[in-house]
Amino acid sequence: MNISSLIVMVAEGVAERVINEIKSISGCDVPISENNILIVSIEGENIESETGKMKQIENIDGVISAKLVYAYAEDELEAEKQKIEMSGNIPEWLNKENIDARDIPYSGRLKI
Repeated sequence: MNISSLIVMVAEGVAERVINEIKSISGCDVPISENNILIVSIEGENIESETGKMKQIENIDGVISAKLVYAYAEDELEAEKQKIEMSGNIPEWLNKENIDARDIPYSGRLKI
């Protein structure tokens, strides 16, 4: 199961109609709306399903914009976990329960 959320901006005076259209799309809900801005949640079996629903929302008459703000892909996460486990390249520190954050290797670069 994948879960995403969008911020959807709608034209003046059409919010209620757009909300009803979004809610009619399977797996979509509008838990919050205020001042022509809607927060939309989307559930789908895979990324293609979610993308299709997002395109449906973008094409609703009165929608000005629909921007993805959160995405969680359960299947992809599990696939990546399995790859790491099967590779046998799990860093020792990753298996420690009470590791101090200072002991976690960091190979990035901080801009200060």
